[in-house]
Amino acid sequence: MDMLQMTHLIDYLAVAVAITIILIFLLLATRMYRKRTCAKFYTNVRGRVVIKGKVDYSGVQITFGKLRNKDSVKVTPLLSKSGEIMRITTDKKGNFSFEGSPSGVHWIVAEAKGCKTVLKAVRLETSEENLIPDIVLK
Repeated sequence: MDMLQMTHLIDYLAVAVAITIILIFLLLATRMYRKRTCAKFYTNVRGRVVIKGKVDYSGVQITFGKLRNKDSVKVTPLLSKSGEIMRITTDKKGNFSFEGSPSGVHWIVAEAKGCKTVLKAVRLETSEENLIPDIVLK
């Protein structure tokens, strides 16, 4: 290989390295831009728990979160838009509501003494309010 061919080879390699660096930079810049522009949307959630064989549905603990362990029915509670842990107790009629819930797919765990714990996946749309079908405990 003569000196001229060696010079051309070095030039081609330099151009290839420069193009690779530019492509990596563009990829990283696109990812950072996408993360900044994908804002979280928040919504309100309303639902009701019904306990078979009972009239008073109060005291059911509702936790809204991300699934941690399906086998032991564990979720990591989400934080609302205001920073509060998304865990609440139902009223006498079994009603519950969360304000400022992040949209997306999440899990609801309903727990009450003497009843089997219920784990339910829900998809929250970005609408103003999401109504969850009744959760039945046995």
